[in-house]
Amino acid sequence: MLPRLPSLCEYLLIHQDQPVIEHYWKIEEQRWILEDVVGLDKTAERCWIEL
Repeated sequence: MLPRLPSLCEYLLIHQDQPVIEHYWKIEEQRWILEDVVGLDKTAERCWIEL
């Protein structure tokens, strides 16, 4: 079982072999929204993470 991180509210999974980002953000306890960003010309529209 994974440890719980109550303060975690957003994360990105960045693929290494293709131009794909999976952007997840929490909308309530144990409920997440996924935004798939596919392509070199795309951006994560709802991303609040500063890189």
